[in-house]
Amino acid sequence: MRRNFTRGMLCLFIISACSGGSGGGGAPNGNNTDNNAAAPQGNSTLPSGHWVTGYYPSYQQTVMPPSEIDFASMTHLIHWPVLPKPDGSLDTVSVDFTPAHSADVVSRAHAAGVKVLLGVGGDKDSGATAGFQGATKPENRATFINNIVSLMQTRGYDGVDINWEVITPADDPSVIALFQELRQALDKISPRPLLTMPPTTGGDSRPDLVAKFQGQLDQINIQTYVMSGAYDDWVTWFNSPLENGDATFPCCADQRLPSVSDEVKRFTKAGIPASKIGIGIQFGAFVWAGGTGTDTGGATKPRQAWKTPPTVTLASYTDVVKNFLGAPGFSKSFDPVARVPYLSRDSANNADDRFISYDDEQAIQEKVTYVRNQGLGGLFVFELSGDYLPAQPAGQRHPLIEVVK
Repeated sequence: MRRNFTRGMLCLFIISACSGGSGGGGAPNGNNTDNNAAAPQGNSTLPSGHWVTGYYPSYQQTVMPPSEIDFASMTHLIHWPVLPKPDGSLDTVSVDFTPAHSADVVSRAHAAGVKVLLGVGGDKDSGATAGFQGATKPENRATFINNIVSLMQTRGYDGVDINWEVITPADDPSVIALFQELRQALDKISPRPLLTMPPTTGGDSRPDLVAKFQGQLDQINIQTYVMSGAYDDWVTWFNSPLENGDATFPCCADQRLPSVSDEVKRFTKAGIPASKIGIGIQFGAFVWAGGTGTDTGGATKPRQAWKTPPTVTLASYTDVVKNFLGAPGFSKSFDPVARVPYLSRDSANNADDRFISYDDEQAIQEKVTYVRNQGLGGLFVFELSGDYLPAQPAGQRHPLIEVVK
């Protein structure tokens, strides 16, 4: 059976190191402080009426300091992650989420007219899933919400982003109660803080659940990336394909390969307005390496079945520029169906074969056009240090976010 492609790659990949694997199953395999700290609201959309929201991880602040953020390219920034603990308290220490870092990020964002949100949560491996499950129990939930609101106000943020991944049906009552009660708490504050969520995609995704509390949310930013992996009964496929061209899995003609477009349709079909939905662009790449039994030996291009599975690892876009683009043996193609590029290397030794899926400037333009044509609310970037090229001159250090702008 093919594996669910969902990872919800808002994972806590310290120094950009995160496995490409994903969950299983599926068809083929504090105190509410006063309001004096409320910050300026800035611009909520671009002149086009859309938002661009960028995730900035606290654990990347030594790699790319706040002074290097291109605030002119976005409307919102999510400073992330604070981790929930089962007792309803918040962990800011293990992820280096310091008051000084918050002050630096928030002051720079507000100076640029950008709203900045407090990001709470992460993937299952970070402990966030278990943290949310404990923190939202009836006996802990009020304390948990109070701590979130207190931290948001104390540090001057304009809202909260809740990233709860791997939501099971047993969690549904707690999830709904969290968003309803957190929204009620935020509505007591003026100016009104934002509340956003980045739902996962694929088999672990729950559009039907999100639809039940979508009225509490200002943005629903779908994690439309990490949409492939070397799972059983799969083929080589893209990290964030815009379309799939009706391609299906080799085993099952009724099971389509994942795509951004199909995921958006799932959320709108559940009753969520397109204008409230954003799609994700990852400043990263999936590097498929080796394997046996494809038509070229190892993994070198999309839509290949294998005998021995390739390995799949994550790299940043910066890594792609430094190590793969223009490197000996690599050729670049743009897939006219998926609307994304890939790099290919077919070596004499299968172990040296490579298929690298990522988003470049052309892919971003395709997704911006899709957002406009489908009447979506905007898009978001995960994460902002992924295209950082510090050796380049000022104005050329963020090639991808420049294209978004």
